[in-house]
Amino acid sequence: MPDLEFPACAAIRYLNGVIIAGKRHGDCLRSAMLCDLDKIGSTQGFMTTFGRFVNREDAKLLMDRAGRESAAEGGYRGDILFSEDLY
Repeated sequence: MPDLEFPACAAIRYLNGVIIAGKRHGDCLRSAMLCDLDKIGSTQGFMTTFGRFVNREDAKLLMDRAGRESAAEGGYRGDILFSEDLY
């Protein structure tokens, strides 16, 4: 059976194609400020174990398919993934 794909870390993709990854989305935003990237036109999501960027909704679906439980106290909060769900 092939390895299952699931979100590995938080990431933000910008309109110019730049992706900044980090432990939490806040870390990504701080890095983006250092690179002078604008928050407008960005999409928050996650980098997967297969090296793909996915949005929060698709990331939650991947977690469900992989059978991975949320690490957050209280579990998942709806149909989107938060970085707190990873670790």
